Amino acid sequence: SEWRERYAYAQRAMEELRALDERAAVQPLTVEEAWERARLTGEFRGNDAAIPLLTEVVRLDPDHFGTNYALGAILHERNDLAAIPYLERAMERDPTLVLPVCEWIEELLARNGRAFEGLRYRERAEQHRHLLRLAERERQAVSAGDRFEPHGLSAAQIAELRAQLARYEEVRRAYLVRKAVRYFPEMPFYVLAIVPAGGFLGLQSARRSRELVDRLSSQLELPGEGYIVILDDYQRALRKKLEKQGDALLFARD
Repeated sequence: SEWRERYAYAQRAMEELRALDERAAVQPLTVEEAWERARLTGEFRGNDAAIPLLTEVVRLDPDHFGTNYALGAILHERNDLAAIPYLERAMERDPTLVLPVCEWIEELLARNGRAFEGLRYRERAEQHRHLLRLAERERQAVSAGDRFEPHGLSAAQIAELRAQLARYEEVRRAYLVRKAVRYFPEMPFYVLAIVPAGGFLGLQSARRSRELVDRLSSQLELPGEGYIVILDDYQRALRKKLEKQGDALLFARD
C-alpha cells in the first residue's frame, strides 16, 4: 500500500511539474509557482537541476523561507560556503532552525579552514539555548495573572477544532486564546480552557481534571504549541477573565 501511495503521488507530482514547466516557457510564474517547480525538480530530477530554479526564486523573493533553506542545505552538503547567507535567512524566519543551522555553519567553516569564524555561531547557539530555557519556563503554566490575546485562527481552523471538541461529552464550553509571551512571540502559545459538563466538584475534581486534560492532549489537534486547562473550582479567576474576553469562546454545547 505504501508503494502504491508513493507511485500515485509521483504521478500527480510529475504531471504538476510538467504543467509548471510549460507555463514557465510562455509566462512568468508567481513566487509560489516558481518555488513549487524548483522543489519538485529537486525531488524528481536532482539537485543539479534544482539549483538554478531555486536561485531564481530567491531573486524574486530574497526572504522566501523554503527556498533559502533548500538552497542552503544543498550547498552545505556540497561544502560550499555560499550556503551561509541562505541558511542565515532561513533561521531568521524559523527559530527552531537556529541550533541545527548554527551547527551546520560552524562545521562548514571548520571544513574550509575558517574554524575561528565558526565560534560566533557556537556562541549564538548557546545564547539561543538560554532563550529556549526562558521560553519553556514562561510556557509551563497559565494563570489569571497572564495577559491573553485573540487566537487568530482562520474560520476553517475554528470549525475543525469545534468538530473535534463536540466528540467529548465532558466538554460543555471551551475558550481559546493566545498567551502573550516575551520569548519567541512569533511562535504562538495557545491556551485551551475547558468548562466541564456538570462541573468537576469535590475531592474527585483534581483527578477528573487530569484525566480529561490527558485525553484532550493526546487526541486533540491544536494548530500549534498549547496548554489545556480545566476551569473547575480552582480556576474561577481564570474563567471570569476568559468570559470577559468576547472573542475567546470557541465552543458551547447546546
